[in-house]
Amino acid sequence: MHSALFSFLLVFLSFSFHSSISAQTLIINEVSQGEFGNQEYVELIVVDNTVVYDCQNTQPPCIDIRGWIFDDNSGYHGTSGIATGAIRFSFDNLWSCVPLGTIILIYNGADPNSQLPADDLSLSDGNCTIVVPVNNTVLFEGNSTTPGAVACSYPATGWTPGGDWMNTLLANGGDCARIVDVAGCEVFSVCWGSNNQNNQIYFSGGSTSTSSATNTVYYFNGNDPTVQSNWTIGCADVSACGIENQTPGAPNNAANAAYIGQFNNNCMPITPLIASAIVDNDASCVCNGQATASASGSIPGYAYEWYDNLFVPIGQTSATATNLCAGTYNVIITSSISCVDTSQVTITGTNNVSVSVNSESICVGESISLIGIPSSPGGIFAWNPSGESTPSISVTPATTSTYTVYYSIGSCIDSAEAIITVNPMPIINAGMDITLCSGQNTILSGTGGMSYTWDNGITNGVAFNPSLGTTLYTVTGIDANGCSASDIVSVTTLANPAASASFTPSSGIAPLTVDFTNLSSGGSSYFWNFGNGQSETTLSTSPVSTNYEAGAYTIILTATNGSCQATWTGFIEVLLGNPAIINVPNVFTPNDDQINDVFRINSENLESLEGSVFNRWGNVMFTFDTIDFSWDGTSKGKDVIDGTYFIKYRAIGLDQKEYEGHTFFQLIR
Repeated sequence: MHSALFSFLLVFLSFSFHSSISAQTLIINEVSQGEFGNQEYVELIVVDNTVVYDCQNTQPPCIDIRGWIFDDNSGYHGTSGIATGAIRFSFDNLWSCVPLGTIILIYNGADPNSQLPADDLSLSDGNCTIVVPVNNTVLFEGNSTTPGAVACSYPATGWTPGGDWMNTLLANGGDCARIVDVAGCEVFSVCWGSNNQNNQIYFSGGSTSTSSATNTVYYFNGNDPTVQSNWTIGCADVSACGIENQTPGAPNNAANAAYIGQFNNNCMPITPLIASAIVDNDASCVCNGQATASASGSIPGYAYEWYDNLFVPIGQTSATATNLCAGTYNVIITSSISCVDTSQVTITGTNNVSVSVNSESICVGESISLIGIPSSPGGIFAWNPSGESTPSISVTPATTSTYTVYYSIGSCIDSAEAIITVNPMPIINAGMDITLCSGQNTILSGTGGMSYTWDNGITNGVAFNPSLGTTLYTVTGIDANGCSASDIVSVTTLANPAASASFTPSSGIAPLTVDFTNLSSGGSSYFWNFGNGQSETTLSTSPVSTNYEAGAYTIILTATNGSCQATWTGFIEVLLGNPAIINVPNVFTPNDDQINDVFRINSENLESLEGSVFNRWGNVMFTFDTIDFSWDGTSKGKDVIDGTYFIKYRAIGLDQKEYEGHTFFQLIR
């Protein structure tokens, strides 16, 4: 079974990646299973995301990694590859201050990989690398206790000088390389094969197998070691896969070298940052000056910020500043480790000339003043197309137009354009003319604009009660461009007419003629609906009449004034008339026996009755003019004698027919 040597990199976190790793940690840079046997190794760098570089120090900051632990899977990532014990960095002074960017290569001294460089235990030899086997009894300690299958489970005691690689032996089929901090908690891991739980970096297989790390080296080659895509599977056995990807004690490739170099200036002394700037070309008339800044020292990865002479930013952040007017400029350069330096340049040249003019919007038919605003006085103006030479001009364009102002001082000239947008007037509509009746409300609403103002105290869209007569209302509407127009609407309020009438008779026997009197006022026309199928429209209140057959009728009189109306309603009942019945008695006995003591005519369906009673000599004994008359047989207060008497009568029936008759009767006492 092949085992793996691992390579770790100590990295300054704040410049390299973003993760939840603690302020001080070790992260894995390369893990190798070697060509055969247990030729395993690891590389590492220390990370501190709180460290601050001293810009006057030639060396990067250092951190303390004493007590940090390297181990294989403890059961936290799976059930495979659990080796007894662990290895930790001893408390030797070598580990108390390891500079950022130092490559630390640890390996199995009992079966060294053939690609390993010679051991290097010095931090002062200028190569920024330590190469050391874990069985070194001064620099490492071992512990045979197997930690628990959790993130934080390492003993504080039981550590003895010298590490044993067998305590961290890496299984090909499934295992992990793990970094544990001084508190005993895992902070970084690379796992493979069957150990696929709680992973940070994980590979299911290797260079020659989809499920094993045999013949494999895993290495970091990006800008964030906590991101899976920044890791690569490589070959650790040329005879197995035809290529050698192991790079123990050195960067994995150019990207990895750049990543490491940002912490220690590629293992070169960190000199103070020096900023400089030169003028590429001065300004001539316009702002076309250019200056370029450069930097040396510190750690490259320089950022630039340009300022004017008052240190107000001018918005340029590249090494070269362009479009500069004559004047003094400062550039502040910041290195990748936040060291700063400032340089200053002066752009000379003819006084810059500039002019500006504002574009405006107007409504058709309006005029507007255009004012050229120069950067400095004393120059000459020229306007196109008007040809005027004054600082301001007044224009009244019919359509959207462009005006150009030229301003010159000596040989320097500048121009600016004003676009005058001419907006059409809105088409404001006050609505159709309105005629309504007194007491009615109406609403006036303008259209064609955004806002509206009415005269006569009217509010757009709000109901109001207009006064009698005709009133003109004017609305002024304003559109979205601020252009306004007006329109007029006529509102006529008519007086309401009053409808009233009388008629006679109100009832009777058919056929019945009824006379109607129009008592209305305020109308211009009148419409009679007599209820019998007859109607009449008249412009006056003159009387009218009509005939009715038997039945009940509703009469409606409508008085109209324009669109205003009033109605009056009446009712007539016409009876169907029956023939009159007249019965004259032939005898009566006025003898005070309370039986037939008076003479009367028995009748039905009479409207009136009149007549006289005569004796046989033709003398009038009694006259009557009511239907219900009675005669007691006296004349002038005295009883008349028994005998024959004659009666003559005239009657009008309810059917309006006239009935006449005469007969005789006997008076017997």
